[in-house]
Amino acid sequence: MTVRIACSVLAAVALIVSCGGCAKKTEQAKIVAAPAYSNCPEDVILGRLQGKYLFGDGRKLRDPNYMIFSDRNCNYPQAKYAKWWLTQFRRWGLVEGAPDYEGVAKQVMRGDIYEEAMKEIGYAHGGVDEKPETLFDKVTFDPKGDLEKYAAGFPVHSMKG
Repeated sequence: MTVRIACSVLAAVALIVSCGGCAKKTEQAKIVAAPAYSNCPEDVILGRLQGKYLFGDGRKLRDPNYMIFSDRNCNYPQAKYAKWWLTQFRRWGLVEGAPDYEGVAKQVMRGDIYEEAMKEIGYAHGGVDEKPETLFDKVTFDPKGDLEKYAAGFPVHSMKG
């Protein structure tokens, strides 16, 4: 019950933080920039909240998938991301032998609790997403595919067992 209540509160806060446009983001940047939190320049925080990235070497990027708090179903506990993390633990030798990808993901990413909490606050979420993802390394991860093959498929790995 406590987890469900916390989930409801966090989702409600995410919805509040997500609305309000630029004025709200400016206020958020000011709060997060404070010494008690990140102690970073306010304009640096604001840029990230707006999807503006300056890499410090002259490169700039405008990211359409910038930092979000409730859009694009970002808060749903997707089991595929737990499976991806497990493949990385496997890849780097942090677990020996093939883990129970499905079982661990089901225990950790509790969509059932999230769905119950969202129902209580009347929020329509996007549900489970098991589509393959191409991540930052440009390698496509298929959560329904052969996860051991995926983990071993990188040119650099330290798999054990």
